[in-house]
Amino acid sequence: MQQVIVAAIVLAALVYAVWAFMPARWRQRLAARLGLGARIANAGSCHSCDDCGACGPAAGQSGNSKPN
Repeated sequence: MQQVIVAAIVLAALVYAVWAFMPARWRQRLAARLGLGARIANAGSCHSCDDCGACGPAAGQSGNSKPN
């Protein structure tokens, strides 16, 4: 029984790792095909938490620059 539990944990970790390192376009297509929401499709991708505001502005997007 213990081996089954360990195998399930290892399988879950493998699925998570593959999902996290999969290209975003593939994740979005696979999530759409499996009927998962857009939130799941963007999990782990860059800028997936844009609404939290914890990240600073990207380079060149600071509002402090004044035109000459």
